[in-house]
Order: sequence, then structure tokens, then C-alpha cells
Amino acid sequence: MNTVPKHSALSGGLYLGFFLTLALLAGCARGPRLTPEASLDYARFALGELPPEIDLDALEGRRIVIDPGHGGAFPGAVGPNNLREADVNLGVGLYLWGMLKQAGADAHLTRVADSNVYEAEDMNLKKDLQARTEFAEECGADLFVSLHHNADVLPGKKKNSLETYFKMTDPGPSFDVARSIHRRLAIGLGQDDNIILPGNFHVLRENPAPAVLGEPSYISHSKNAFRLGLAPMQRVEARAYFLGIAEYFAQGVPTIDEVAPAGTITDYPRPLIVATVVADRGVAIDPASIVALVDGERVNVRFDREASEIRYLPARRFSNGKHTIDISLRNVNGNAATSRKSEFEVAMPPAHLLLDSNIDSVRPESPTPVRLSARVFDADLMPVADGAPVAFAASEGVVSPNPSLTRDGEAVAYLTLDGAGGPREVNVTAAVSGRSRSLKLEVAEDAPEFVFANVVDAETSLPIEGALVSVDGNPLAHSDRFGYFAIPVDRIESASLALTRKGYEPASFDAGDMKDVRITTMKRIAGGVLTETRFVIDPQLGGEEKGATGPTGVRASDLNLEVAVHLARLLEASGARVALTRESDETVNELRRVEVEESFDAEWFISIGHTEEGNGFRLAHYPTSELGARLARSIAVSLEDLGAGETATVEAYSHFVLTHTGSPAVMALGPAPTTEEIEERMRNPAATRSEAYAIYCGILGNLGLDDEDTGRIDVGVMDEAGNSVSNATLALDGALHMQTNIQGRFTFSKVTPGDHRLEIHDGAARLWDGTIPVAPGGSISIDVSYPGPAAIWDAKPE
Repeated sequence: MNTVPKHSALSGGLYLGFFLTLALLAGCARGPRLTPEASLDYARFALGELPPEIDLDALEGRRIVIDPGHGGAFPGAVGPNNLREADVNLGVGLYLWGMLKQAGADAHLTRVADSNVYEAEDMNLKKDLQARTEFAEECGADLFVSLHHNADVLPGKKKNSLETYFKMTDPGPSFDVARSIHRRLAIGLGQDDNIILPGNFHVLRENPAPAVLGEPSYISHSKNAFRLGLAPMQRVEARAYFLGIAEYFAQGVPTIDEVAPAGTITDYPRPLIVATVVADRGVAIDPASIVALVDGERVNVRFDREASEIRYLPARRFSNGKHTIDISLRNVNGNAATSRKSEFEVAMPPAHLLLDSNIDSVRPESPTPVRLSARVFDADLMPVADGAPVAFAASEGVVSPNPSLTRDGEAVAYLTLDGAGGPREVNVTAAVSGRSRSLKLEVAEDAPEFVFANVVDAETSLPIEGALVSVDGNPLAHSDRFGYFAIPVDRIESASLALTRKGYEPASFDAGDMKDVRITTMKRIAGGVLTETRFVIDPQLGGEEKGATGPTGVRASDLNLEVAVHLARLLEASGARVALTRESDETVNELRRVEVEESFDAEWFISIGHTEEGNGFRLAHYPTSELGARLARSIAVSLEDLGAGETATVEAYSHFVLTHTGSPAVMALGPAPTTEEIEERMRNPAATRSEAYAIYCGILGNLGLDDEDTGRIDVGVMDEAGNSVSNATLALDGALHMQTNIQGRFTFSKVTPGDHRLEIHDGAARLWDGTIPVAPGGSISIDVSYPGPAAIWDAKPE
């Protein structure tokens, strides 16, 4: 593989061709120069002085990948004496490699010089980090250890602590080895200020092996920087890592070898689940530690010591479809096995079939397709697994699609008649696995008349499922998986028919015209840039953490939640998928916030806070996140442009959630409610909505909606005396709900070109409802005043 350096020289021990000199002057710009031979020589010396409880046999053949952090284009932190973190990491790594190699481990280094790990020309930080995890996967690593040294960004740079991170998603082996390493580092370095933390760094998160990242000390601390530049100090660290690793493996590392069933089950829907367990170094499994989850729910299992098997017989049969098994355990010494996840599918054969149609009788020349629904069940009357093919046949006309595959136990097809001939019966049949059902459709002159259409996406032409069909606000039907709906004409009492669906602009039609409509399109809100995009919105603080509190009790934690909820609603209305880290006034620690982001598989993470003095905003992103910086800049521009803040600055910031979220992350930090002026403004519900909308428009800009390609709608509302009406409600395209501010105004930005429906209400009174034409780069001003129920409006293109 050409994305990582070849390591045969150090990995195999047959050729040692990387020579660095073992010399370092404290305070020099470069780190130690160390030969692999020197690291092995030191290892022979050091291994002769091991504590008696360390059993080197436990390391024999263990595949351990050592990752000296940074290197090449990424020097890492730089100490006050110009000592580079990359060089210190490599020095410690080489000593550790030598000790592990001498003890019989199959040790590997991700780099052996001051170089990048990713070697291609399109190299960047993310690809370099990914190359390290890919190298661990290629090696089939039993353990991955990344070596780093931290830096303090605060003035004075006095911090010097020990931090050991384990892979956040692995509280088993990764935590176990981190605990052993951490204890040995704390003893070896005499560091009382120390902590073990879950980490979600790229090299941990993406690593298939148990993974640990060590930050034994701070290179930014002047005295520590001097010590780190000395080879003896690097040997102390390496020896502590070695002792922790050896101690961990000496305790035995059990494995879960095989889980059954696997694949597809077609004969028995209540299979016995069996997992084979392999103990290590003769250390027994602790039965009390076994946790088995089936489809996410914990179940009671039996452990057979003699067979070394975990067994579970479900109390009742599984439904047809996919199921998951997740098993974890520890041995009596406390070491965990890597949890074993498995998947199987139950697909019992069809045994029962029902056939139905949405229309019983049709007119001879009706173009309306008849929806045929075949529901398929197994012998226990449970819906069959997805994908069972059902064949349809009709005595006349065309059936499509044919065959049709089941989804949720149902196969759907559509029959279109030839449109000729007099009254008669049409026979329809559905068949699956040798079973069939039939029904008869009547063709009659007095059959009900229908309007029908297939609803499709205007851009992709793909069917839209779940579009609500309404007449005068009365829901009548939903489009099905193929976008189809049909409604009897006598059910339509109005001249207009409306289609609504989350993520799409509403569509309206004249009921009379619907007789000639076959396909109707719906446009995505915001041009579809948010469709199915996954966001986690993080309202900071909550519960016991109130944050800044104003003179009359307005709390920052409440403002954070209000803005987050409004933002989530805007994103969801535009077709995005959204999760909140909290939905009420509850205490949520920073780790849980990152866990929500990871479990949701978010593409973007936005944290909302109110911490700043004055009326400005601060947008923070992780220092090396290009995507985070771009999003922060776009939101900052939008906040200023829409007047949500007087100023909006962007800065790099190493906060826990910015550091550990896997997706690009931004903190939007607005004014704290510490003064009467700010508190009074933020108490108005329109303020938090406007702030959320400005962030929303910043997101749209980041995803490609530029001002020159979109337009603006500026709305003003006044009463009969010409006074501004605040908190009048506005609805754009039936989805984006906003309120006028204290000046009676609100501006919609990033509006895609075309006609948009705008509704304006003051309480229960409808002030205006109409269509606004928006042109690229254009702006339309609408001023609405009302002396009573009538509305006066004036649209002014600018």
C-alpha cells in the first residue's frame, strides 16, 4: 500500500537501516538522534531491571503499533526552547519499540523518521492521521499506542499534567490498557496531576484495534521542555509505557471467537445464540461480567465453563428481518475482551398471502391506475423479510412493476387498463412461493371518478413518499412509496388541492386541472442542500449549569436551548436530520455531548452558547479543522448581515467538544444576558428565533447557497396607526416560521429563485397570504398594514 511507509526494516528486525545519532543538547531546535540499534541496546539493559511482577512471556508475538505523533509537515507543539513535539514523540517511540522488540513483541512504528505517514502529493492532516489507522489495520494490531506531548495555550504556560486517552467507543480493552499505562506513567514521572479520559481523536476513533493516546507531560512548560530534550527522560517515558503494556497483557486478554447464528436463517425463527470464548494465559472468564445485547436489549445468558460458550435461547421467535448481537465480557483479572458484534437475518418463507386494491370499480376509459397491495406473511402470520418477489397478473391491462419486492411485508404494483370495451370484470392475481390470491375489479360506467398523480422530486424525478394530500386543510391521503395517490372526485369539495411534505415547498393545484395531471413535482426547500444532512445541535449548559444570569433571571442555559430548538426546527423543515444533545433543562457532561454526535453519525456539530460580553458573537472552531473554520466564517457573516449581532469574530479554540467530535464542529457564542439591555432584548421570543435563523442561513451559505444565486424578502408589519407590530408570525413556504422583531420587521435570506408562498398573521388574524417571486441576487420588500381585517401590501423589487 503506497499511503504508508514500509516498515520491514523495523518491523521484521532483519534490516535496521534508519540511523539517527544519539545526541541531544538541551534547548536545541531538533530532537534526539537515535539509532534502532541504540534503542535495542538500551532495551537489553532496561529489561534486566524489570519489576518481578512483569512477565515478558505475555508480550511474545503481540502485534503492537507505536505511533509517534506528528512528524514531517506537522511538527506538533513547540517548546519554549524550540524543541519540537514530533521529535520527542519519535525518540520515545524508538525506545519503546526497542523494548517491545527485545521482549518478543511484534512491534511496528508508523514512522521512523521526521516524515509524514501519508506519502502521496495530496497529503493533508486528515489523510496523514487516516494512514496511521490504516497501517494498524494492515498489521492486524492487537494494540495501538499514539505518543504525544501536550501544550498549554494559556498565558504563562504553567500547566504540566499527565493525560491518557482511551478510545471513547471502547470502554473495554482500550480503557484497560490505558489504565495500566497511565498508572506506570504517573509513577515513573512522579506526576500527581493526572487523569484518564475517553478520547475521540481520529487515530482512536477510526482505529480497529484497542487504542490509547498518551500525553504524559506538557512541552510548553519551560522546565519540562528542558527535561524532554534529554534522552534519559525519553527513556523514562518509554519504560513506563512498556511496563504498562506488559502489565496489561500479563493479566490475560480474553477474546470472543465466534458468534452463531450468522447469515440468513430460513428454517427456524427462534435460533439458539452461541458465542465461543477463548481465555488467555489460563485466566478464567468472569461469568458475572458477561453482557449480551440482542437487538439492543440486554438478555440473560448461560455460560458453559467446560465448553467455554455463551448460550442464549430467545423466549419467542424473531421477526423476519435483520437482528444484531453484541457480547462483552471480562476475565477474573478484570481485563475485557473486545466486544463482538454480529448480525443475522431471519427470512422465513411465505405461507399466507392477502391481495387488495384501492379501487373496486373503474370506468371503462379511466386513466387512473389501480393500486394493488399484496401482503405476505410467514406461517406465524408475521410479515416476511424485505425483498420477497411477488408476481402480479391481470386478465387485461398492464401491471407495473412486476414482479414487485416486499417492503415491511407488502408488495405494491399498479394496474392500468386498456381503456376500451364495455362493462366487465378484470381478474387480478398475485403469487409468491407457490401461493396465490385473486380479486376481481368491476368495469362500469357509473364507477366513481378519481383524480390521481405520482409525486416526484423536481430535481431528481424520484418518487416522494409520504406527501400529505389536503383539501381546504382537510387531510385526505398520503403518497405511497412510488409517489402515487388517488382521491375520489366527490371527496374534493374545493377548487384547490395542496401537497405538503417536510423538506419540500408546498404545491397547490386546481382540482379541475388534476384530471389531466399524471406527474406532479415538489421543490426542495433551500434547493435541497440540507436534504438528509445530519446535524447535532448542542445547547450548552443545562441543569445544574445555568451560565450567566441577568438581573431579572434570564439564564444563558435557557437561551441556549431556545436557539437550539429553533435551529433544529428550521433544519428539519428543510429536510435535514437533527439530534439535540439535550431537550430540556438537564445536566449533560461534555463526554455525553460527543457521544450523541458519534452515535448519530453527524456530518456537522454546532454548539450554542451565550457567554460573550456586549452584543457580539464569537465563532470558535478546532484549530486544524478546515471545514469547521469555513462553517464558522459563513455563520459569522450571516449573523452580522442579518443583524443578529453587532460583530461576529472567528477564532480557533481547543475545547473538548471541538477536539473530540468526529464531524466538523463550531461553537456559536452569543451575548450573555448580563445587562438589562441584553436581557430585555433576548427576552423577546423573536430574538432567539432570529439568532437561530441567522445561524441557519450561515449553514446554507456554507453548503453552497451564495447571495448572488439567491434572494431576500424583507417584511414589515404595521398597525392602523402606523406603529410597528412585533411578534407577528411569518411562514415562508409553510415551513420556515419566524416572527417580526421589535421594529416590526424580519428578513428572509438565502431564498432560492422562484415563487414562494408567504403568510403573515397577527394572532389569529391573517394579514396577508400570497406568492412572492424571488430572483437571483434580488431583494423584495413587503410592507403590510391593516386598519382592520383588510390588508394593504406593497412589493418593491430593489
